[in-house]
Amino acid sequence: MERTADVIDAATDLAEAEREAAARRRKPVMKATGHCRYCNTPTPGVFCDPECERDYAQEQWAKAQRPR
Repeated sequence: MERTADVIDAATDLAEAEREAAARRRKPVMKATGHCRYCNTPTPGVFCDPECERDYAQEQWAKAQRPR
């Protein structure tokens, strides 16, 4: 019986560690500021259109590829 409890405890510890790791990898959510994050056009959302969202993502990806 004790062996089963050890396996369950190990599984619980592993699941908790995986949840914590996933939470650390999660990207922060951008909040709407009233202006498009890419072109600064007034908008109720984060981006004024899908093209600005795509261009912003591409620009952020390119910045991440540069050596520091």
